This record gives sequence, structure tokens and C-alpha cells, in this order.
Amino acid sequence: MEKKMDAINNIEKRIGALEKDVNKQFVAIEDRMKKVDERVTRLKDKVDGADIRAARLSERVQELEKERNTLRDNVSYPPSQSKRN
Repeated sequence: MEKKMDAINNIEKRIGALEKDVNKQFVAIEDRMKKVDERVTRLKDKVDGADIRAARLSERVQELEKERNTLRDNVSYPPSQSKRN
């Protein structure tokens, strides 16, 4: 009977140690998840910022293309006007 009690106590100690280890692992995983979530949030912010900058650059390129076309038209207009005169 005493051997059974010792065995049960030993099993209970091992289960307690296992629970502690599982809890430590759980806490470590939660910490890592928080860090990953923070990184993902920062990356999302950077991507959003990059999207905004890309949209601005696209608008600027369109403006410059219009300006280039206007300048091209202005440059080609005087020679044709002088030929007409």
C-alpha cells in the first residue's frame, strides 16, 4: 500500500512539473505571438504608407506627362505658325 502511495505522489509531482512546463511554454508562445502581431501591425502601416506614396507618385507622373505634352505642343506650334505666315 505504501508503494502505491509513493507511486501516486511521484506521479502527482511529475504532473505538477509537466503543468509548470506547459504553462511556461504557453507564456513564451503568447509573448512571441504579441511580438509577431506588433511586427505585422508595423508592416501593415508601412505598406499603407507605401501605397499612399505610390498613388501620389502616380498622380505626379500623370501631371508631368501632361506638362510634357503641353510643352511639346508649344514647341511644335511656332515653326508651323511661321511656315503659315
